[in-house]
Amino acid sequence: MKILVCLDGSETASRVLPAVARTLAALPAAELHLLQILNPDVVRGRAAKVAGEVSDFAAAFVSARAISDSQFPRVVEDHGSAMERVRLESTEELQRVAAERFPGAVVVTHIEWSHHPAQKIVQTATALDIDVIAMATHGRSGVSHLVTGSVTEEVLRTTAIPVLVVGPAYPE
Repeated sequence: MKILVCLDGSETASRVLPAVARTLAALPAAELHLLQILNPDVVRGRAAKVAGEVSDFAAAFVSARAISDSQFPRVVEDHGSAMERVRLESTEELQRVAAERFPGAVVVTHIEWSHHPAQKIVQTATALDIDVIAMATHGRSGVSHLVTGSVTEEVLRTTAIPVLVVGPAYPE
């Protein structure tokens, strides 16, 4: 059996881990796939503070005295490098989760980039021939749910693969 565990680095998403551990205890030969979907639009390069450097745009809004006394950020990492750094950091985090939560289990980590996490989860699950998708939900309702939507709900609507959903009240 192959289980795809969807994580996003949040405490809410990690609430699925105890349920997966219980499932793994019942099915010790199961293969776990930990997946994190990253949005390329939210990745930013690192900046460094450099005294005395200011763009012409910033100078138009800041007094000469403030310019001489301030430090201004300067980008020291381009977007591609930032994406690679974030991918490596995310992979390390998934590997840490695997080692701490599922010692001795067969665990494969996956980092994917997408603007549409639910679609990417379903595509990845299909490509890996996954038997069950495990994920947590925030459990929002009402206006909050209408505004933010639900990745979990979209996955449930768009896949034929069984989905194990853990809500916010699931015991750890």
